[in-house]
Amino acid sequence: MGWIPSEEEYNPGITKEQWIISSNPEIYDAVSAFNELGIVDWKQSQKANFSVGDIVYIYISHKEQQIKLKTEVLKINIPTNEIIDDSKFYLNKDKLEPASNFMELKLIKNIKGSAFTKEALELFDFKTPQGPIKIKGNLKEYLSFIEYLQNKTELIPNTYDASYELVTEVVKSYAKMQDLSECDYKD
Repeated sequence: MGWIPSEEEYNPGITKEQWIISSNPEIYDAVSAFNELGIVDWKQSQKANFSVGDIVYIYISHKEQQIKLKTEVLKINIPTNEIIDDSKFYLNKDKLEPASNFMELKLIKNIKGSAFTKEALELFDFKTPQGPIKIKGNLKEYLSFIEYLQNKTELIPNTYDASYELVTEVVKSYAKMQDLSECDYKD
């Protein structure tokens, strides 16, 4: 992207992978589960090679369509008979798919803001996940940079300046555009 600091500048020491997985809010209330339990055992896909320490963002699908949770993998390959009981957060058990292994995810933080909506993420090569996807390229840079901005104390909206609020509004506006080539130097 070029207009942002290097990853090492705003995420020093990150060596683990970053992933996005999706959660269907009509089947499972992931946000409530993580907020109440702090740690959730999540179905571990055989198609992804998760490791302890990896960061996993949880994208809430359907009507919400945005990343809502940032978690860290604490354990992998947990057998079904050892998982945490989170059955009260299942809204539709009939649609559950069986799993043989789970991974333990610890909530790092709840994510808020229009910068994490599907529309904003699509500007940086995001595709709605049908399974676990490894974050890379423009999307990785974008997510890291937005978190970097959110963690900067001098960018508290309505306190020092409106930089963060302005960036949020610009992302919202671009997300609504059908064709970015409509922008010219006057925009």
